[in-house]
Amino acid sequence: MENLDYEKILESSPDAIIIADAGGTIIQVNAQTEHIFGYKREELIGSQVENLMPHGLRERHHSHRRNYQSNPHTRPMGLNSKLEGRKSDGTLFPVEISLSPLNDSGLVYAAIRDISERHLLIDYLIHQNKLLEDFAYIMSHDLRGPVGNLISLLDIYKDEATAEGKASLMEMFETTAINLKDTLNNLVDILLIKNDAKKVKQTVSFETVFNKIRNTFAIQTVLTKAKITADFSRAPTIEYSPIYMESIMQNLFSNALKYSSPDRTPVIHFETSHNRGSTELTVTDNGLGIDLAANGPKLFGLHKTFHNHPDAKGVGLFITKAQVEAMGGKISAVSEVNKGTTFKIVFNKYQAPSTVQH
Repeated sequence: MENLDYEKILESSPDAIIIADAGGTIIQVNAQTEHIFGYKREELIGSQVENLMPHGLRERHHSHRRNYQSNPHTRPMGLNSKLEGRKSDGTLFPVEISLSPLNDSGLVYAAIRDISERHLLIDYLIHQNKLLEDFAYIMSHDLRGPVGNLISLLDIYKDEATAEGKASLMEMFETTAINLKDTLNNLVDILLIKNDAKKVKQTVSFETVFNKIRNTFAIQTVLTKAKITADFSRAPTIEYSPIYMESIMQNLFSNALKYSSPDRTPVIHFETSHNRGSTELTVTDNGLGIDLAANGPKLFGLHKTFHNHPDAKGVGLFITKAQVEAMGGKISAVSEVNKGTTFKIVFNKYQAPSTVQH
């Protein structure tokens, strides 16, 4: 009866439990060990505990194990270092480990917890902290400057005696006010990314969104004589936020037109596909390109610009990245100066749609 209770406790543990002898040979595991590491129980019994560790730590662990056997005691591992487990397919994942000796038998009881979700939470909190820093930058710089300028202009306006001078100051006042409005709108757009209502998914047609955006930029397309093409045949639809999708595609379309090369006719191509269960969108242009060796780390940063364009604000790509990541996707770019850029978005895992949102 006692043995049965012991087995039940072992099997019901939320942690992976491994019992090994003094030589590091596994003699017992529970179901959670199989689940976490991806091995069958019979594959683990009789094998070495080092097989569940990254290759680089295996030799070092032999000496750690000998030291522990000389002074066995209950203790946690990894408080001041990063510990990783190794799954059957070679995948590494972060773990917490607690060791305990089993009486005087020489056996060691190891409780192993997969803390991948905790790491994801930490990464998320770091990302949120970075967003707060960006917002603080806007408040301290982008808003303080225009507001201070408006107050100064108002003081000068009060002291200006001539009608001509007042008219000139009023033009400056209007320009500053418009810039302030644009800055506020950008801040609102970034904050709205956190609005869950905008993340509601529907079946979205890439072609429908693309045609709407192409019509929006019809005049610019004609003026630049741009050649705009698209192929959505391999992945025509996706379960996604319609609001986000329109914003994402519009930003990429607008950037491709805005940073086209004056030396050649702009060529812009949108294309979708499925890859490893995910839907992907690529947007390719033959524009000015970006020096990624110098600017790659700040490509999607707030207020980072890479060309002397009068409309360059460094906000569009920042918002696009935030929207893509808010929906669980990733965005990347490859680019070559004076040859063009390709943006690639990997969206959420593909789900076969039933109806199309027009």
